[in-house]
Amino acid sequence: MNPFHSAGMDPEEALKSLRNAVQPTSDARLRIKMKMHARIKSTHLRASLSGAQANLCPPVADFGLQAQVLRDLARSMKPESSVSSRIWSGIQSAIEPASVRPLFDRIRTILQPQLHMQEILFRRLQPRLVPLYVPLVHRSIRWTAAFAVFLFVVRLSPLLFIAPHSIAQSPFMLLPTRGSVSILIGGVWQPVTEEMSFTKSALIRTEEGEATLVLHDDGVIRLGPNTTVALHDTADRPDPALHDPTLTLHSGKIWMQGLVPSNITGLTLATPQGRIELHEGSFSAVAGDTVELRVWDRRVHFAHEGEEIQLLAGERTELATDMAVQTRKISPQLYDESWVVENLRRDAVHRREIAQLQHERRAAIAGILPNSRLYAVKRAAEAVDVLLTFGEQAKAEKRLAQASTRLNEAAALLVEGSEQANEPLEEYRKMLLQIATGSGDGSLVQFMLKQELAEATADTAAALPSDDAYVLKKAVLEASAAVPGSSVGIDDVQGVLLVDTLSSLMRSVEEGNVETAKTIFGELQPYMASLDQKDSQLSPAMRAEAKASLGTFAVALQAFEDEVGGIDEEFLADVSRYLPQVTTVAARSLSDEEVQALAQAIYNRIFVYKQPRSRWNQLLAESRALDGHSDQGRVLRILYRTLPENGLARYVKTEFERVKEAKSGSQEQGSL
Repeated sequence: MNPFHSAGMDPEEALKSLRNAVQPTSDARLRIKMKMHARIKSTHLRASLSGAQANLCPPVADFGLQAQVLRDLARSMKPESSVSSRIWSGIQSAIEPASVRPLFDRIRTILQPQLHMQEILFRRLQPRLVPLYVPLVHRSIRWTAAFAVFLFVVRLSPLLFIAPHSIAQSPFMLLPTRGSVSILIGGVWQPVTEEMSFTKSALIRTEEGEATLVLHDDGVIRLGPNTTVALHDTADRPDPALHDPTLTLHSGKIWMQGLVPSNITGLTLATPQGRIELHEGSFSAVAGDTVELRVWDRRVHFAHEGEEIQLLAGERTELATDMAVQTRKISPQLYDESWVVENLRRDAVHRREIAQLQHERRAAIAGILPNSRLYAVKRAAEAVDVLLTFGEQAKAEKRLAQASTRLNEAAALLVEGSEQANEPLEEYRKMLLQIATGSGDGSLVQFMLKQELAEATADTAAALPSDDAYVLKKAVLEASAAVPGSSVGIDDVQGVLLVDTLSSLMRSVEEGNVETAKTIFGELQPYMASLDQKDSQLSPAMRAEAKASLGTFAVALQAFEDEVGGIDEEFLADVSRYLPQVTTVAARSLSDEEVQALAQAIYNRIFVYKQPRSRWNQLLAESRALDGHSDQGRVLRILYRTLPENGLARYVKTEFERVKEAKSGSQEQGSL
């Protein structure tokens, strides 16, 4: 029983009274304090205290007693635990809300219809739930609208399924290698201390430094000391419509490497003695009163005084005004020069880096690959993209882009190490043939097809058989040869594959992989035997280039044997027969005027320098450059007579004796 109800008092009021009684207000506490203080001071209370308390100071005794009284009061007013439990039970029952669930149960009972009402409602709603017959025309319209919405979504979001087919290009950059390099800006020479990109023509000089020019993916140019060049064409891929050269060599020496296939416009270097065109390969050029040209890999074409001349790897010549062009072999000793050794090594590294970069760029934009579950969706999106494209030209452009996508997919599969790369490559070839045969001859589509093949060939030209991306290059070349009306024939493809394999031989030797070179050389024996056959399917130019590449490989292998050794004697003997013979290709002797002009040009180059030591070094270089020249003795006699007798003439006499002993009396030299 509730004790508050038994007392006739409301529980809530009792609790409030109890709270007020236990916790008096500050005013009440103050009044109680004052009253107790007054009582403590009274005589009656003071007399009842013990003697010790009576001797205390009044304020201290009062406050101590007050605290004790308050503690006793708090203990007396605190209810027992059983009382506290009953009090809180009453409070909880008073403040707890009524249960909601019985309320909802009552509402559901009230709103639930009776059984006969449920049957009536079901009979009325059942006919409305049966599907109505829709005419065929209306259904077709609905399907057409749904399909149109799907096509619209696909057209608005092609990037979800169709990968982009454009490839980002490398910049045209200038890299200062060492020493002082400057560029002409606003008529003032500004020093170049870090790499910079070019988008327009410029004038560059190295002074005592060296620099490197990276021509996008097309090649690289290395400038020696005291060299001045002018840049003209900085666009990616040389433009055949422009007649300006890629750059002009005003003075000094450069090394130029090209990675441009022969079916597109090559890199061009303008010199004081004519223009040099390079596709694949490398050459060095020194410009002064004459231009000395040496070809180290593949071949170059140059125009000199209206004459078109081809120079192969391992050949050199000197170009001068009013002077016949004579082609000579590069002596093996010249391959040991630090300038040559360093640049050949750099060529191999640069070519491999460009091939890897082109491969990775293609793989990066491949999109969904054939080994993905979403590949069928990608192909469906491509089909829809072509279906919604109007115009034969626009459709062909879409198909060409999709063919390029197949090539990109093959590149990505090669990166992943998948064995499915042959499938997209075969489809790439079939798509190009379908476009070529279905567009007619001489149409704009044929032009677009040739442009696409040229771009694909250029984007894979740097690869060699030792690279993973070489299967892409081979597929592009074979597709180009299979397309009707193409400028690339199947024989040209075989020639390119042969020359590329020979370049792999050079790379293997430079990297010290002689055993790999031996294996490749053995596999090439049947093809090399056909180079001397008259019924060979290779063109004369391609056969000459292949023989020249064999010569440079033989020189590199012999140099490796001289420095390192350990090469199999049988292998070395098989290769040594391809070593170049240092003889003059052009057998016609120069006239007296031409010999005099050649000697005068050498004299002028010697006395460009002011210091005796520099003149001596230049004379030594000129003497080595004359090795193999048919009129070497005549030129040396003129130099002996014209040079002052301060050491230079004496060296010429010594050089003359050396040449005379080397020829072993095969040519009458006379006496000085």
